[in-house]
Amino acid sequence: GIRIPDWDRILEVSVHAQQCSRLGFAGIDIVIDDKRGPQVLEVNARPGLAIQIANQSSLRTRMERIGNLKVQ
Repeated sequence: GIRIPDWDRILEVSVHAQQCSRLGFAGIDIVIDDKRGPQVLEVNARPGLAIQIANQSSLRTRMERIGNLKVQ
């Protein structure tokens, strides 16, 4: 039930940043600018557990939520 502004654009920017990094797996930190929209803050080669602790949600839980998501 949560709506995130510009979600589709956030996904596009994140995928593009990951592809450019050529890391195979990366954590992409995004900020939303009032004028420019979603912007990459940083690309993490080894995203850690700290974000999972801060969000009180495991990566597994998030992956299960998007497991059947169809992305074009």
